[in-house]
Amino acid sequence: MRWFGPADSVTLNDIRQTGATAVFAALHEIPSGEAWPAEAIVERHAAVSAAGLVWRVVESVPVPESIKTRIGDFAEHIDNYRVTLERLGTAGIRVVVYNFMPVMDWVRTDLHHRLPDGSEALLYDPITFAAFDLFALQREGAEADWSAEQRAQAEEFWTAQAPAARDAFTKQTLDLFPGVRLGLTVEECRAMLARYRGIDAQTLKEHLRLFLEAIVPTAERVGVRLAIHPDDPPCSVLGLARIVSTEDDLREILGLVDSPANGLCYCTGSLGARADNDLAGIVHRLGDRIAAVHL
Repeated sequence: MRWFGPADSVTLNDIRQTGATAVFAALHEIPSGEAWPAEAIVERHAAVSAAGLVWRVVESVPVPESIKTRIGDFAEHIDNYRVTLERLGTAGIRVVVYNFMPVMDWVRTDLHHRLPDGSEALLYDPITFAAFDLFALQREGAEADWSAEQRAQAEEFWTAQAPAARDAFTKQTLDLFPGVRLGLTVEECRAMLARYRGIDAQTLKEHLRLFLEAIVPTAERVGVRLAIHPDDPPCSVLGLARIVSTEDDLREILGLVDSPANGLCYCTGSLGARADNDLAGIVHRLGDRIAAVHL
């Protein structure tokens, strides 16, 4: 089961009571781009073990925006990524999930959606996300990415919200992770989007190739398999390129650096959001390169 660390409202004891025997976890408190301290890895590993569980997969070691855009301190951040992989390998962790989604990782519009049976789930609703894009972020060119019907429904949703509800919705959409608060502001999000002007899908894929060429040899040496997570949702978000959405994308990424250490995170939720993805076929054809699974 996924565990978001000590700040997660779901504890390790809760997870153990479900019958799970292992967790996907990470050091979310370490800022993106910094090398994970060896002692922090050992401490988190010991906490998971003390709860009677196994820390089987790291999800995730974030890829900084500098690496995705090749702007600023990207070379230093790649070096730090190598160091983190070495320390995780030394700690006995063999799979590291990461993603290459620009600006926003996986997108949700409700972190506490109630299902009819009373259970709680995460929700992505394109209409409310359109409201965020059009009225909270006020992104230039956003109107062209939504249909007239979607824009009308988004405006109806937005105008029905009181100012405090609008602020809470905007903050939640920017926060992303349950149990983790990134503290991103609308202004910071706009600045991050601006860095991607001129970075199309082909350029972003080239940046991924350069990143993999730099880190896969380290992963091979320390016995770690990398597992890239599909785009979530598997379509353009905020006008940004997405390059991990289809089986063709996955196959191309595996060919960028042809190594068993360059693997996939097979996420049925993300890939299954596109009707043109053959989920069973992807397993049959690319299964030997799947290093982690999300069901």
